[in-house]
Order: sequence, then structure tokens, then C-alpha cells
Amino acid sequence: MKHTPIFLALALVGGLFTHAASADITGTPSLSAKFVTTVVAGTCTATVKQGSTTTDTINFGDVFKSDIGTRTEPFKIAFSDCAGVNSAKIAAQAGSGNTCDNNSASFAATGTVNTHTAVEIWGGSADSGTQLACASGAPSNAVTASIKKAATAEYDMNARWVAASGYTAAQAVAGDASSAITFVVTYE
Repeated sequence: MKHTPIFLALALVGGLFTHAASADITGTPSLSAKFVTTVVAGTCTATVKQGSTTTDTINFGDVFKSDIGTRTEPFKIAFSDCAGVNSAKIAAQAGSGNTCDNNSASFAATGTVNTHTAVEIWGGSADSGTQLACASGAPSNAVTASIKKAATAEYDMNARWVAASGYTAAQAVAGDASSAITFVVTYE
């Protein structure tokens, strides 16, 4: 039993040297990492719908002179397959081969004869919504569709057949008419 105090003393001294040796070891004081991504704009697939049908033509059917200025046709801008989108700004501009109606916010109508008519585009209901005013060579003012990162959304719109600037409904001429309009969508 005489060796016990010596072993205990050696164990204590060894512990002190181990502690002193640990104090001299230093770890990595700093490290670096590189973070990489590709920033992309959110996007959706946008289509025009009349009722539940996807279309590129909003068909008014026959519009009587007495209906000019009051007849509206509802449609929607439908968004699907959305990724990373909170909202979409929708503007309109005269489509290929079309112009703004003279000195008005309407889009000119063309056809085999000059019907003296034009088309208004409204975000929401005609008169109480926001008219997308035709601007020569540029998109109109915009309305904003709330998407809130949903996969799908729809924005209600209306088109209204009106008398062209400088004419009345009574001066409209019978004939086929159309108005090419392009919707410009900006995702946010």
C-alpha cells in the first residue's frame, strides 16, 4: 500500500500537464464559405379566358347600334403554374396592326368598312373599375392582380364596344369589326 500515494501524485501531476497541453492547442479561428444562386424573376403562365374557355378572341357576337357604349363582355386574365409571384401588373396596348382610337382611351376597331367604333378595356367592371387607357406606342396604365404566391389566380376584366372618338352610336356603320389588343404582364 506504500505505492498508492505515489500513483495518486503522478495522476494529479499528469492531469496538470494534460490541462497545460490543452491550452496550447488552437482551433480554426475563422473559415469561409461561398454561397451561390441564380436570382430569377417569378413567373406564371397567363391566358385569356372567356367564361371557362381559354381563347385569343373575345367574341361579342352581334352588337346592335343601341348596344354601343353599354354592351360589355366579361373575360379574365388567368394565371397558372405560378412560382415566386406575389402580384402581376396587367397593361394593354394596341396589338399588331391596330392603333389607339383618335384622342381617346379606347382601342381602334378595324374591319372591311369603318364602323366608327372602338373597344374599351376595363380592369374589373366597366365604369366602376379601372380603364386601361390606350397610349400610342406604349402600354396603358396598369391594374394589379394579387397572386400571393398561389399556383393559380384570375383577374376579372371587361371589354366594352363604344362609338369611336368624334362619333355617336347612331353614326355607327354596319359591318364586321375587330380590335387587336396585346396584354403586357409584369410579375412582381
